[in-house]
Amino acid sequence: MGYQTQSSNRFSDLGQAFYTQAVLKANAAGVIQGYGDKIRPLDNITREEAAAMLGRALGLLTSDSTSVRFSDTGSISDWAAGYVNAMANHGYMQGYGGKFNPGADISRAEVVTVLDNSIKGLFNEAKEYTGNVAGSAIVSADGAVLRNMVITGDLIIAQGVGDGNVTLTNVTVQGRTIVRGGGANSIHITGSSSQGELFIPARSIFRRLPAPNARPRRKMPPVRRRAAERSASLPLPENSIPFSSCLPPSFSLILFLPTLAMPFYFYGRVHGAFMPLPQTSPGTE
Repeated sequence: MGYQTQSSNRFSDLGQAFYTQAVLKANAAGVIQGYGDKIRPLDNITREEAAAMLGRALGLLTSDSTSVRFSDTGSISDWAAGYVNAMANHGYMQGYGGKFNPGADISRAEVVTVLDNSIKGLFNEAKEYTGNVAGSAIVSADGAVLRNMVITGDLIIAQGVGDGNVTLTNVTVQGRTIVRGGGANSIHITGSSSQGELFIPARSIFRRLPAPNARPRRKMPPVRRRAAERSASLPLPENSIPFSSCLPPSFSLILFLPTLAMPFYFYGRVHGAFMPLPQTSPGTE
């Protein structure tokens, strides 16, 4: 995934070691959460722990039920049950003889098998990729370009992209598009791309680019643009009335009373509609 940030070390049993940074990055990403103030870094990982961590890493939604019935479902911890169900429903993890064996240690071979079941496309270089993906795919490199592709599972734009750019050209995602990496307006969508259900952070990172043969938008001349920029920075008159509350959210309008009254004033002056006001002395009515 290429996690970029790490959490502060709040774990009493996590000292400085070769794995410390990786553990804290996984913790910052919400993949590994620990037990209270302990992370138990040297313990073996159980099958239910692996299901929870891999489920979070893959962005799976927890499920209350599973199509695979395990005879030892009652032995699965409450905090892991939703991810065990989700992993089983997707076919990423399976049991042995009708059992899930949640408390058993997971072997290296089992982990490799789960990864092979769950990740069918890995785009980790700054180059162009083509060809369909029968499953889920991960983009973890700045500068990756996906072109003319159908992804039948989920597409994860991972933290490894950083604030860099990813381009999707004629890419159809039949699952979900989960965006965790990329800077402002750095995920470029072109052509007939379709991203399915989007899961994105609360910031603007997508930009849909026009088709190659689309007519370019006319640019404002430099002089007019500078004048517009200067006028936009001027303060509003004190007697301006906001009218935005009466309009849809996508519109904004300010009515300037002096400006609107000016044509009527000149019309009255020309046609004699206005009479001069009588002069009064101070203190009189």
